[in-house]
Amino acid sequence: MNPAAARAVALAAHVGHRTRLGEPLVRHLERVAARVPSAAVATAWLHELGDRGAGSVHDLLAGGITSVELTALELLTYGEGEDFGLYVRRIARAHGEAGALARAVKLAELEDNLEHLPLRWPSRARYNWALEEIRRGKRRSERRTAAA
Repeated sequence: MNPAAARAVALAAHVGHRTRLGEPLVRHLERVAARVPSAAVATAWLHELGDRGAGSVHDLLAGGITSVELTALELLTYGEGEDFGLYVRRIARAHGEAGALARAVKLAELEDNLEHLPLRWPSRARYNWALEEIRRGKRRSERRTAAA
């Protein structure tokens, strides 16, 4: 998907949405999109759609989302009631382009969260664990690709 189109979808879908710290969600999306490789920018803009229940698959398909990007967004969607550890491991161990795309976005998101959360925020330990788990998954994937 064209990053500008993804940005437009995200801006429309997240009007009035805020982070846990009260910041407009769009600022978080901007920072995450700025941290990822160019191939992941559109996915970075869209990564909160599934968690926030905003937007539809039909709208994304009409906007030109690729099947790889759509699969990455599915990987990045933290399901209601889903165990956080299983969610992180699902992203860390996902194969192919979609897995690599999801890991790039999740790493950028976790890094952004850790930079902006207060030092005593309860989720920091969980985010640090997730960051290391995703990094390990990225290294495993890179080794598999190099060996192939």
